[in-house]
Amino acid sequence: MYTRVMKPAPSSKRELWVVGGLLALIAVLGFVALRPAPAPVIPALEKTSVTVAIAGEVKTPGVYTLPFGSRVAALVAAAGGYSSTAEPSLVNPVQILTDGDQVRVPSKFAAQALSAAGGSKTGSSKTPTGRVNVNTASPSELEALPGVGPKMAAKIVAGRPFAGMADLDKVKGIGPSMLKKLEPFVKF
Repeated sequence: MYTRVMKPAPSSKRELWVVGGLLALIAVLGFVALRPAPAPVIPALEKTSVTVAIAGEVKTPGVYTLPFGSRVAALVAAAGGYSSTAEPSLVNPVQILTDGDQVRVPSKFAAQALSAAGGSKTGSSKTPTGRVNVNTASPSELEALPGVGPKMAAKIVAGRPFAGMADLDKVKGIGPSMLKKLEPFVKF
């Protein structure tokens, strides 16, 4: 018995070349398609400045852009300093500013009203040393705010998140007078 080897016809050779070429093309395209994409160029995430607002009892309230890592004292200086009616003892000058912060400098009159409303006979009122972030503060930190006890702190925690004073006003038990007391001491 013998085996017969068939030679491909001339048209079959052409077909083999076409099929081989197509396979090579598919292999190249598959390699290109499956190759990992180059890493995207991401601009540096380093902040070089912060844009912050200052309101209340300063000579020139407004929006300022300061170097990243600046403190409240630098913002007050940029705003021309405290006005003659400001109560600087209620402002934390060493607090580091973050982009989008708003600093409110209360007046002496507001400080007296806060002291009369929430202070004790010894003259020490229940006020925090810096602004309290109502979205992240613990209940005990919230209780350091004027007019806020354990029940109100629990209501504030339950009502989170807050975008501003208008949202805080929606908490049952907080009205316009309480908002005025809280405004110099809270941030969002």
